[in-house]
Amino acid sequence: MRKAGWLLLCSLVAGALMTVFVMLPGSITRHLFSLGALVIGFYFFQRFETKGIRIGFVVLTLVFSFLLPPVYVLLAHANGWPVDPAFLEGVE
Repeated sequence: MRKAGWLLLCSLVAGALMTVFVMLPGSITRHLFSLGALVIGFYFFQRFETKGIRIGFVVLTLVFSFLLPPVYVLLAHANGWPVDPAFLEGVE
């Protein structure tokens, strides 16, 4: 159970950091979020050495990084938060 908790926590944080990296406009600051996700990955890979949990980390990080941007865009559109217009294509 402890491994599953670390897996979910680390992959959620890495996925959220990758989401911020994708959502920020082109600036040097966005690369800090990518670096943060990389550091989380190094920490996780150092802590857990089995192939299965490492594959799970990568897969869950990708799932979270694909699921979190649409969730943010929908929340931002509903609440009037600023969003890049490119992310609002198809949302009326």
